[in-house]
Amino acid sequence: MTKVLVVDDERDIRELLIDELTDLGYEVIGAENGAEALDRIYNDRPDIVLLDLMMPVLDGMQVLKVLKSDAHTADLPVVLLTGVSADEGQKRTMDLGANHYVTKPWEPGAIQTVIKVTLREAANGDKTTVGDEIEPSGFISTGDPQLNLKLGGGVPREGMTFIEGAASTGKSVLCQHFTNAALMHGYGVFYFSSQHTPVSLVNQMTSLGMNPSQFYRNNQLMISPIPIIGPSSDCTDALLNLARQVKDMTANFRFVIVDDLAGITIRDQDSAVINFLNQCKALASSGKSIVIAAHPDGMSDDVLIRARSLSDSYLRLRVENTGSRLSRVLEVFKVANAETPTGKPSQFLSRTWKGNPC
Repeated sequence: MTKVLVVDDERDIRELLIDELTDLGYEVIGAENGAEALDRIYNDRPDIVLLDLMMPVLDGMQVLKVLKSDAHTADLPVVLLTGVSADEGQKRTMDLGANHYVTKPWEPGAIQTVIKVTLREAANGDKTTVGDEIEPSGFISTGDPQLNLKLGGGVPREGMTFIEGAASTGKSVLCQHFTNAALMHGYGVFYFSSQHTPVSLVNQMTSLGMNPSQFYRNNQLMISPIPIIGPSSDCTDALLNLARQVKDMTANFRFVIVDDLAGITIRDQDSAVINFLNQCKALASSGKSIVIAAHPDGMSDDVLIRARSLSDSYLRLRVENTGSRLSRVLEVFKVANAETPTGKPSQFLSRTWKGNPC
């Protein structure tokens, strides 16, 4: 049985977590400050620590430093649960070795998710070197702990993922995160793009801190344009041709990214779009990962409903005003085989996404 240490100086929060996790089948122990937490860690040997940041005697930052400086506890998974905003505390604590950072108040199911994701990452070493086939589950790590958490475990290894979002919400950037995750785990990626040339896509991924050049040179990453059709054109032939290309590419590539359908779909030509999605779903059901990004304005409500139904994973991106700035928000409606159910949309403020918000 997994043993969880809950460390929080607020009794109500500590006891709420202990009760919740006990009901979920965990063995749970508690501590009300950092000094007591260290004592429980060395004596009771928990499998994971949920650690508050602001506490008396020793705060969470001090506890984290002690744990990571001791060879006996350096690999102990630690999740920060705190009222300190992510902008203020996340980088410092992640640099010190925290596995995940969850702000209070958290969403229902978030604690169970973060425990499962963190323990799985710890068991796998969370490696991201080329060729690693390390995740026993249906996910591969994005390299971004917060994005992994919101996705219920990471990038789905197989199935059809549908990403809905208007212009400038970050669809292309999210597709590039998925692409990088696949490449770093040894999977080939064929990337259909309506916005980028091969050079501009490689350059943008590089600006995001990724290193796609070696994969592009080795033909592990291949990039092809999606033809743009006029607003009065029939999209049937264009979508049939794209579906044939997607099918051809799955013979040699595990991941196929379609970024995005905005320039090739016509709102009143539902049957052609649904036929394309059905073909992609069939390919994904054979063990491939097909990621499709689309602007909702290019699809009728009936097509969007069908897309959501067909998809193994359905994500939506939007932009919202958060005080003095605009933030991109990722809503996760469902992810097949996620660590916990994702029926309720989750929000992810994409602070780490830089570059053009395509």
